[in-house]
Parts: sequence; C-alpha cells; structure tokens
Amino acid sequence: MAFQGDNDKVRRIVDIGANYGAFTLLAASRCPHASIEAYEPNPLNAKLVMNVTNNGLENRVVVIQEALSSERGSERYYMFTADGLNGLVYKNSIVAGEQFVRDIIVNTDTLDNIIGDGIDILKIDCEGSEYDIIKNSKQLKKIKCIIGEWHEYLPDQDHHALLAQLVFNGFEVLELYPDKQHGHFIAWNRDFNE
Repeated sequence: MAFQGDNDKVRRIVDIGANYGAFTLLAASRCPHASIEAYEPNPLNAKLVMNVTNNGLENRVVVIQEALSSERGSERYYMFTADGLNGLVYKNSIVAGEQFVRDIIVNTDTLDNIIGDGIDILKIDCEGSEYDIIKNSKQLKKIKCIIGEWHEYLPDQDHHALLAQLVFNGFEVLELYPDKQHGHFIAWNRDFNE
C-alpha cells in the first residue's frame, strides 16, 4: 500500500514525529487527494511549517505541535545535541553518546484519540515512544498501513514484541535494515489488502 498501487484512494495520512517534514512532503506528492496531519512537538522545528508553506500545502497539511504518547495531557520532552534523539523517552544520552541540552513540557495525545474513522498510512518515527503508542492502542485495526522506525536503547524496549503486537492485530510485517539499536518496518493490515 505505502505509495504503491492506487495512491488516489489514500485519503488520510498521519505523520508521528514529522521533524522537518521529509515524509510529509513525500506523502503529499505521492497521494494527491490525501489530507495529512504532521505531529511534531519540538517548538524549535520551524522548518516543518516553513516546508509546508513553501510547497503550498497549507490546505492539505495540518501541523500539530504535540507528541503522541500512552496518555493525553503533557509530558517532559528531552532535547539533545543530536536532533534524532529528541523525544519523550531518552532521559540521558549515555545510549548514543550525545549531550543532553534541556527538557521542556509538551502536550500529548494518544493514537486512539486521533484515529477517528481510520488512517490510510501512519508513519511513526518518535525515538522510542513507538512502544507506548502502539502498545496502548486498542484501535490498530483501523490503520491500513504503518511505516515505522523502532529503537532499542533501553532495556525494556524489544522490537520483536512490538512487531509481534502488530502481527497479533492483523498486520503483515516486513522488517527493514535492522541493526543492534534501531531498524525500520512496514506493516500492512491484512483486512485492507486489495
């Protein structure tokens, strides 16, 4: 599904961890009839809004300055010298050897709260929060395709369990480029195979 086949049928895309918008812009170009919600909690990442505006996508892309988590509310967001580590999970940077810069409080929401009638394509790259987001969702079956990145920087993070949960919820999972601490996956919901 993800950008294969009839992309004209894709109506809703959610980008969790949008960063500066690379996936958001690709999705907008490949799926011309889709509305896109780009979630990025980092207030310093003005490039996302700028990229949406510079590409004339304000009528199709909504930028939401929130993180997704296991609960709706607010949480501490940790910022590092390496932008790729910013998130809700990594309190210290021993894992990647990067320096902690500061933390801020960001608003959070849950996947189940935003899922509505369903999502055609969900992209999730949120530096370790993928475990809580997916584990706490009771509505995964409303998602057609998930493109994601997993991380194993903490002892309780097990990508095999994460991917097994997707399989249990009816997804066919393809793992891409795994190494010791992170990798990527694509998951297709079997109920929506065309």
